[in-house]
Amino acid sequence: MFKKILTGIALIVASTTIAQTINVEKTSEEQKAHICEKAELKSVSIEVSVDSLEELKTTFTKKDIKEILDHSAPNEEITFKIVCNGRNTDDGLKSHATYEIKGNTDDKDFFLNLIGKVRNAAIKYYKS
Repeated sequence: MFKKILTGIALIVASTTIAQTINVEKTSEEQKAHICEKAELKSVSIEVSVDSLEELKTTFTKKDIKEILDHSAPNEEITFKIVCNGRNTDDGLKSHATYEIKGNTDDKDFFLNLIGKVRNAAIKYYKS
């Protein structure tokens, strides 16, 4: 009895899910363009994980992030996170530091300034 009910529910869920998908291959060019127009980003998240000072210096620059921001839409939420994986401590634990900032693409200069400060803080982490 339970198996029949479960099978029935699974069939209903599967048919509902299949009915809601759009087959882009079978749609006209005009419909494809309309579907693409609706696609938009609401937020951008950039995460960088580094293991050393040298890797930090070569992985990204403010210029790289500025290029990403220049291609972003207006009023888009943006998050930048850098994870600095450190060396093992005397206790056998691995040290690390994480810096994260959140902003909006409407104030790109302020966000880039914060990224510069985070990058400098990460450099100080590895130098200490």
